[in-house]
Amino acid sequence: MTNLYLVICGHREPYVAERNLKDMGREETIRDLARGEWGNLMTGDRVSLSSIIEIGSDRDVTDEFKAAALLQMEPA
Repeated sequence: MTNLYLVICGHREPYVAERNLKDMGREETIRDLARGEWGNLMTGDRVSLSSIIEIGSDRDVTDEFKAAALLQMEPA
């Protein structure tokens, strides 16, 4: 089975980002990060991402996914 990931946004009042189940896989989550779904990772503009958690293991994969997303992004 494909691992699923929860994206937690917000800092003062955290919330789970609403996403379709089919979009909660590893590649889809990294793609969404690279596309700026939760802000611009390169500039830090409007970044609302707090953490990304792997469902089942409770492993925090935030830094790993950010690094992978940055590799997919084009420099401005």
